[in-house]
Amino acid sequence: MIPLVLALLVLAEPAAAQLRLETQTALASRYVWRGITRATRWSVLPQVGIGYKQRGLALDAGLSGAVELGDGEPLDRSLVGVPGTGLGELDLWAAASVYDGATAIRFGFIRYTYHGRATRGGLDSRSNTSELWVALDLRREPFSPRLDLFYDIDRVRGLYLTASAAVPVIAFPSEPYTRLYVETDVGLNLSQEADPDDPGSGYFEDTGPTHARIALRLPFLQRDGFTWSAAYLAQLGFDRATRAGLDGDPGRGRLTHVVEMRLTYFATAGRR
Repeated sequence: MIPLVLALLVLAEPAAAQLRLETQTALASRYVWRGITRATRWSVLPQVGIGYKQRGLALDAGLSGAVELGDGEPLDRSLVGVPGTGLGELDLWAAASVYDGATAIRFGFIRYTYHGRATRGGLDSRSNTSELWVALDLRREPFSPRLDLFYDIDRVRGLYLTASAAVPVIAFPSEPYTRLYVETDVGLNLSQEADPDDPGSGYFEDTGPTHARIALRLPFLQRDGFTWSAAYLAQLGFDRATRAGLDGDPGRGRLTHVVEMRLTYFATAGRR
């Protein structure tokens, strides 16, 4: 797939080429991945991506990570381990996309690497894994739905599906122009449950819905490619793995709360 996309990009009209750069840095009260609380303490979640687009084809690649702050408490969930602080996860991803107007079909690869201490309750390199990924993205106004399908090819060897959408609910027509967005996502485990004879083999206990999440996001600074936003997220966990509660104990409740601040920078360069 990737060699074919590269060949098509070379043959496409040069004047339509565009380079893209996007960086994000989020400060979150906890790190949640597909409904599973990976860290119950404040974390910095950086990401950087670069892309090349020519007509209806694009290539993108990037890095993302999770850095935990503070030493934490003995009962905390943590990628690094308790006590401990610093880098818990570093991921590499690459994707090829085909565009038709506001519709995009994406094919990608994600490599997850973990840098904590298993002896302290964290995740180390033995948990490293890789995924293949395909997505259908419909960027419409005002409703923008998206479907993502992931297949773990190393550790779990199973499928996982997410459905998400974003819609503006309040618009402020005077300067500075901004909108309040509602973001939703639902996760569905298709075959990533643990083998009863090997409890560490899966991410979830059962197949079926894993979580449902709703977020209110307010971008309150948008200037020169920068966007600064604040968000509140509430999540309802259906699988035992996603029932973190306020203190990280999966037996304490289905509701999880997250507060997040995010700074995004997006820039493009090219000729038409």
